[in-house]
Amino acid sequence: MTIHKQRLTKWIERNLFLMMSVYTFIFAMFMPDRSDALNGVKVILNQSGILTHDYLEIGGVSATFMNVAVHFLIAHLLYRLSGVKELKGAYVASVFFSCGHAFFGSHFLNIIPPMMGVCLYSWWARESIAQNFAFAMYANSLGPMSSVIWLMGGHSIGSLVAGVLVGVIIGMISVPLANKTAKFHGGMTLLNYGYVAGLIGIVVTAVMSQLHMEVAPVNIISTHAHAHITDYLMILSVIFILFALSQWQQVKENYPQLILSRGIAGDDFIQTYGLHTASLNMALNVLVGLSFIYAIQFPMNGTSIGAMLSLMAFGAAGAHPLNVIPTMLGVILAGWCYGVNLSSNGVVLPMLFAFGLSPLTSHYGLLGGLFAGFMHMTLLSKTLTLHLGSTLYNNGFSTGFIAIFLVPIFDAIREKRTLRQ
Repeated sequence: MTIHKQRLTKWIERNLFLMMSVYTFIFAMFMPDRSDALNGVKVILNQSGILTHDYLEIGGVSATFMNVAVHFLIAHLLYRLSGVKELKGAYVASVFFSCGHAFFGSHFLNIIPPMMGVCLYSWWARESIAQNFAFAMYANSLGPMSSVIWLMGGHSIGSLVAGVLVGVIIGMISVPLANKTAKFHGGMTLLNYGYVAGLIGIVVTAVMSQLHMEVAPVNIISTHAHAHITDYLMILSVIFILFALSQWQQVKENYPQLILSRGIAGDDFIQTYGLHTASLNMALNVLVGLSFIYAIQFPMNGTSIGAMLSLMAFGAAGAHPLNVIPTMLGVILAGWCYGVNLSSNGVVLPMLFAFGLSPLTSHYGLLGGLFAGFMHMTLLSKTLTLHLGSTLYNNGFSTGFIAIFLVPIFDAIREKRTLRQ
């Protein structure tokens, strides 16, 4: 790699999230409802954000993409101010994953308190913010807990203070919880923070219920933005592929190793194989997801583009087509067995988010991935009732349960087979 290309790569590593913000903002400005974008943003900022608020339906297409662009900008600012020295797969995964949820839950006001909580924990624990940067981004999932409280109080001073305080506290406690729960499943779910967020959501909603502050279920889904969503994802994929092709010789040597990797939580495709190789994998994950979407003729909405960005996110940290596809097929198989419409949100979302269980494919083979996806589809609808949508990472919550449940069983089967041989 020439010195010029090395400098360009380093610049992209430092400014990747800013570039995503600019791209998303420009895309927003090309949407047909751009003239009403600011009013749409105001509407979005007055939502609680609990599952499921599809902002494409609530605030409009342009306003929603502007909300996502601000999320990427906040991520860039925290990334630079935290003193992060080099781009890692975990950072890319956390930013793209959390920004994906800005399509259907988080907005740039309710994410601030939990992010502040992670930063305060870092100060209290004498750890650098850079060390907990990924946790600060994942904490966006807890944003609706703050906005629910201040909306219930009619935006009074007391409710605003209470909402911010709750957000800060749950952000603080999420870090030690995430560090501990990661040991339960041995990295067999890529979405460990989702499991933590679900546990926190259960506790918070239980306390709110005792205080007669009931969280009402919401299910607002858009039906009119399929073409815009597809355009956004296809353009993004092409950009990432072109970037990968700029160092094709390196990518050609490294990608066969990446796609055969274990892909457990903690694997860093950027540090191990290079940003160009990881970029190709991220783009291919998107194309795999879109292929499934078109195969079942599903109209894309805010939740599905959020899931697609999440699938893309972990193309930098554990998920690749070979370990993702079996879990997707497992979800589809479960939907078919249960008689659920395969072209419905109830199948498509767990199918796209099933990548969280992709390490089970790598470790236990095709059948392990299929069964994990089947279980994910089975369990998902029940986990939502536990936290009432107060955390945005319900799929991550489900994958945590499944990994903890299946890993000991799969290990026992493998041990018995080994002894018999």
